[in-house]
Amino acid sequence: MVVLCRVMQVSKSAYYAWKSRPAKLISPETLGLYRKMKQLFKDSRDSLGSRELMKKLHKEGYRIGRYRVRKLMEAWFSC
Repeated sequence: MVVLCRVMQVSKSAYYAWKSRPAKLISPETLGLYRKMKQLFKDSRDSLGSRELMKKLHKEGYRIGRYRVRKLMEAWFSC
């Protein structure tokens, strides 16, 4: 365990905190939205902000607000 944590540059306490957290289930709709957001962001050469990404998603037929877009963007950039 110590070697793995050292290789991954993670403290043992961070590993055990991660391990004890419950897993999050993502609905198929949210996963589809997430994938579409990533595709649109990549197509823009990583230059879309939350407002423009929301507008593009509206054109694609999604009903989503800017703050939800921002929340999902924060989730994938924090990984």
